[in-house]
Amino acid sequence: MIFVLLPFICYTAVFFRKENYVEQMGLYLIVILTFVSIHSIIFRAKSQKPFFALSQPTIAIFLFGCIASFILIVWWFGLPILTAVTLLYLLVFCGLIYRLLLFWQASKLDNYASDAVPSFYEYTVAQLKHEEALRKEFTNYLHDDILQDILSMKNLLHKAGKPEVQQLLDDTLRKLTSSIRSQMQAYHPKLLKNLTFKENLQSVLDSITNDSNTTVALECKDDIFLVEPYTMLICRFARELTVNALKHSHATRIEVKLQQEHDMIALQVSDNGDGFSVTTDNPSPHHGLSSINEQVTFLNGHMTIKANPEGGTNVDIRTPMKGDESYASFVGR
Repeated sequence: MIFVLLPFICYTAVFFRKENYVEQMGLYLIVILTFVSIHSIIFRAKSQKPFFALSQPTIAIFLFGCIASFILIVWWFGLPILTAVTLLYLLVFCGLIYRLLLFWQASKLDNYASDAVPSFYEYTVAQLKHEEALRKEFTNYLHDDILQDILSMKNLLHKAGKPEVQQLLDDTLRKLTSSIRSQMQAYHPKLLKNLTFKENLQSVLDSITNDSNTTVALECKDDIFLVEPYTMLICRFARELTVNALKHSHATRIEVKLQQEHDMIALQVSDNGDGFSVTTDNPSPHHGLSSINEQVTFLNGHMTIKANPEGGTNVDIRTPMKGDESYASFVGR
C-alpha cells in the first residue's frame, strides 16, 4: 500500500498550488480504492506471508535509515523531486524482482526436497502401515499354515499307534519345521559371520530355490563389502524380489546382479518369465514390491521396474550407502 500512497502524497505536495496538475486527482483516488479492494480480497482468501524475516522494530529502524540516506543523497546532488521518486521506484522494482527470483529458486528447492525425502509425517504413517501389514501377514501365516496343521495333528493323536498315522505326523512336523525356518529367513535372513557377504547371499538364494526348477544365477564380486545395516537390507531385497519372480513370472532363469562402487549400491534382479504390468509409482498389486519401494525411498534410493526386451521383468534398485548409524531402525523390520 505504501508504494501506492507515497507517489500520491508526493505529487500532491509538489503540485497542490497548480490547478492544471491536480484537477484530475479524483481519478487517482478511484484507482487507490480499487487497489485496496483487490488487495483485501486476495489476502482474505490466502493468508499473506511476511515480507521480511526481521522483527518490526528492526524493520522500522532499517526503513528509517534507508529513507534518511536516500533524502540525504537527493539533497546532496540536488536531484529534482520527480527524478528522485523515479529513482526510488526503480530501486524498489529491482528489489522486488530480486525477491521474486529468490522465491522462485527457493520453491524449486522445496519441491525437490519434498519429492526426494518424505516428510516426518509421511514417514511415520508409512512405517505404521508397513508394521500393520507385517502383523496381518504374520497372523495369516500362523492361522493358515501353523494352526491348521497343529489342529490336524491333535485330531490324530488318539491314532498315533498306527504306522501310517505316525508317518503322517512325522511328515507334518517336518513341513511345519521347514515352513517356520522359511518364514524366519524371510523376516530376518541368517548371515553367518564366517562366510563372506556373497556366500551368505548365495545361501539365502539357494534356500528358496531348492524345490524349484528355476535357475538362480548370482553375479557379485567375491570381495564386495557392505556396512550394516545394508547387508541385511540387500539380502532381504534380493530374497523378496527372487521370491516374487518365482511366484508370479513362471521364469526358468533368474539373474541377481549386485555391485558396489564408492558409496552407491546397485541391485538388479531380472527374469525371463511372463512379466507383469506394474510401475514403480504404483506397485500396490504386489505387496512385496510396494514394501521394498517404500524402504528404498526412505534410504534416498530409487527403484525402477521395466520389461526386458527379450521377455520377463527387470527390477533395478540403486541406493547410497551412508554408514551404519543413519538407518539402523530398518534392521529387523
